[in-house]
Amino acid sequence: MIDPSIESVPDQEKAAYLLENGDSLMVWNGESGWEYEFFDTSLEPVIGHRARGVTSLSEAMHLAMEQMNYTGLSFTAKDCDEFFALVKRSLETGYPPIVFPFLDREQVIINDVSVEPVVTITETMIYQLRSRMELPLHIADKLFAQLEQEQISQHGKREKKQCPAVRFRINYRIGGKDGVYQGVFYTGSGNGGLLLHMERAANRRQYYLQKHPEQGDLDACGYILNTMIPAFYQQSIRAENRVMNKVLPPPVPLLNVTHDEAVNDPAISSQAFYASHRETVRCARAMDEGLERAFHHRAAYQFLDGMNREFGTERVKIVLARTVQLKDYDGRINQENKAYAAAIPVRNASESIDEDMTRSYNLNVHPVVIDGAVTAFRKMEHTRHAPKRQRQDAAHSKSAGNRAKRLER
Repeated sequence: MIDPSIESVPDQEKAAYLLENGDSLMVWNGESGWEYEFFDTSLEPVIGHRARGVTSLSEAMHLAMEQMNYTGLSFTAKDCDEFFALVKRSLETGYPPIVFPFLDREQVIINDVSVEPVVTITETMIYQLRSRMELPLHIADKLFAQLEQEQISQHGKREKKQCPAVRFRINYRIGGKDGVYQGVFYTGSGNGGLLLHMERAANRRQYYLQKHPEQGDLDACGYILNTMIPAFYQQSIRAENRVMNKVLPPPVPLLNVTHDEAVNDPAISSQAFYASHRETVRCARAMDEGLERAFHHRAAYQFLDGMNREFGTERVKIVLARTVQLKDYDGRINQENKAYAAAIPVRNASESIDEDMTRSYNLNVHPVVIDGAVTAFRKMEHTRHAPKRQRQDAAHSKSAGNRAKRLER
């Protein structure tokens, strides 16, 4: 095992190398003499030994390569301190570097089936992952989608048999009952993230069993599609929202003003105006990416709750309102939602298409989904304002009651 005291070893007596096959090698002169350790792509230790009978870094490195039958493999030097810091963090957290961005974002990763499904990697041919590694579903879903895209970018979309496979197990709880789902994710076959892969696999299986009912349980496919996947999606997005509530900074304030108004207001400025505009565009892109999928899995409220937390309710409202305003001609959006959107001023809109920067807020999703999103948002808005109205109504009733009592006297 790599010695923590390596941090104090002089630079000329330690080195790290990236090998042609993706493994890494670290060599250092420790208290007991020259030592080396190999790591796989996920930075999991593979093997390490003392390099006996050597007197220099170069000799220790070449001995290590001989011991692993790696002689002849090309290699490049790595920043030793940076590499050791990655190894140290990997050993402390139990996760490979591909998970570090999620650790950076969430500070701690919690695996708890009472909160959301837990995904275990049981076997992997994607070497950035580790067998036996556990992840909450909201991270695993994004991580699988990331690896999928990397494979397609490098090799193009391929048939299953050509794709590196990742076997996984999902432990979950639905309706107070625990369950287990097992599957194989073929990375690079075009199945998107983990949840989308499960849905497509169940759809294919259902289609097959409809023609060959004697070959399996058709009801099991219906349960996966109609109960399990929607529950997984809802649980994972709620769990991610709770994490984001703790770690996200306050949303960038929305500046619903024209550029001229911003420039003429000493408290705003042109820079703040464009910063607000860019954040609204980012909000629209995030909604573009996830809104249809959320509706498909009956998780619209959870999705919008996450958008509200990250971008602020007023910015989400502007995106929805401007989208409906730009689709006013579409009969698939009901009149109440059109009237609601029309009443929301979007101050930096322009009648000139070339000058209308708010067209970048327009969501590129199905109008029926947009209509449903506005309806859901309005209900959420009504719920948020309900306590305030209730307090006002209670105060009004109490005041009226006191007046009546004074009149009786």
